[in-house]
Amino acid sequence: MRKNIHGCLIGVVCAVFSMSAMAAGLPLSCTTVNTKGGGFNYKVDAITGGVGEFPLSVACPDDATRQCSDFGYIVTSLSGASVSHTLFATAADYVIEDDPSASEDIYAPGAGSPDGFLGYVTHEKAVRFNSNATTFEAHIYVEGDVEAGATTAYIQGGKNDESCAIAGAGSLGTLGDIWQPTTSEKNVNVLHGECDATLHYNGKGDLVNITVPAGSACFTGKVPPGAKALLGDEIIQNANIPDGISFGEQSTIMYLPSGWAICTASPCPGTTTYKFIY
Repeated sequence: MRKNIHGCLIGVVCAVFSMSAMAAGLPLSCTTVNTKGGGFNYKVDAITGGVGEFPLSVACPDDATRQCSDFGYIVTSLSGASVSHTLFATAADYVIEDDPSASEDIYAPGAGSPDGFLGYVTHEKAVRFNSNATTFEAHIYVEGDVEAGATTAYIQGGKNDESCAIAGAGSLGTLGDIWQPTTSEKNVNVLHGECDATLHYNGKGDLVNITVPAGSACFTGKVPPGAKALLGDEIIQNANIPDGISFGEQSTIMYLPSGWAICTASPCPGTTTYKFIY
């Protein structure tokens, strides 16, 4: 990940809390049920970290300098019948990276799939993994730091269609006044007008990614997991303000508590701007 900020104030460590998500209250394992009754032919287990965190924070498959959330699963046949393919419902506004190691198809919202899964659902899209095995791994890489929500795993093996509920990259819904519109993107111009960028939010209003136009002279990045924001020796407890916080000679603007930043120099943000606290 990009880690440096040029021009940050001396003696100021501008890190933020890790937003590595936990699947609190959501199932990390499930066993499928046949749509016609009976079944229980497949088990789906989320791949978690050492303290149960899910999803895992990893480098994106196509660019190791960017962060992705890895929603990984192990799919196991309990009957010995091969898994033809497995699909997961994912939130429509998530940007999903192709997994170069898998036979994977990503379907647009409402497009469904050859199975008709989510064919009439517009707020979610289907990610399909093709396989011919009794056990295999499936990884859904979502750009940014994404929190787990409830989702559905749908499996076909032979003539059986089975599904179960599990934690995943599903829609989280909205917070606050349900009568108000939900913003999923916001275009900003910052740092003395040098940087145009787009802020991307999930369904809960959390900032999960920042992108800049192709050819931009500006950079984006995120404070690594495990770091905390400090001003001097003081931990920043709450700085979730809409316009971000500028550091140094206004060469970096950071959005807390997400840790995403926009900078006029790379790497962004920088090792002089945060501190790991264990």
